[in-house]
Amino acid sequence: MNKSKANSIINIINICLVLVMLVSLVISVNCYIEQYEKIYRTKQLTAQLEDEINNGEKLRIEYEKRTNIREVEDYAVKVLGLQKYSNYQVEYITYQNTNKTVMFDNDLPQESVLSRVAAVFSIITEYFD
Repeated sequence: MNKSKANSIINIINICLVLVMLVSLVISVNCYIEQYEKIYRTKQLTAQLEDEINNGEKLRIEYEKRTNIREVEDYAVKVLGLQKYSNYQVEYITYQNTNKTVMFDNDLPQESVLSRVAAVFSIITEYFD
């Protein structure tokens, strides 16, 4: 009986080992399938990301083509009627002390009183247009 008892114990151990091997095989196959699905999904998302990056670059290039600075300047001048500012529209103020302000206008040559009055009226009419 000892021999049959030993054989039955060995058979039970063998069955347990086979079951452990089958369970580990099923688990490893399941893990492999999950890993393959994740890798496949990652490749899909990477391809989508690259497509979107390329679309973004195309849109940026199209935007730069459409917003050409010369075209914007032409549109502003011709359609909107805007004009570039001239030298007399910009003046610099220097504060020498707290109760005195001095304005310098070195760019303009000495003008007559009438030409200065005409410039003032042109500035005023420019702002009313």
